[in-house]
Amino acid sequence: MPTIRQVYLYEDRNLPKIGWLQGCIVCSTITSHTKIYEFKSQIPSIAKYEFHTYLCPTCSRLMKNNTEKYDEYKQITNEMIFFKFGFY
Repeated sequence: MPTIRQVYLYEDRNLPKIGWLQGCIVCSTITSHTKIYEFKSQIPSIAKYEFHTYLCPTCSRLMKNNTEKYDEYKQITNEMIFFKFGFY
């Protein structure tokens, strides 16, 4: 069974890179809450990764009721993934 690597995506808030508090990727609020992002790709190198996003409770609640907010979350997360892996 292949090893799945966990990647944590967050907004840079000048906090330590390895820590349980990071910036929410939507609003930059400092939070410890994470959500697994379902990212499906045909690219074999990305298929071995599991993406976790830092998402504050307020943005998480807004995403459940507002499709525009959810679309914004997906766009930001996809851009971070493509930027991190060098796809443009």
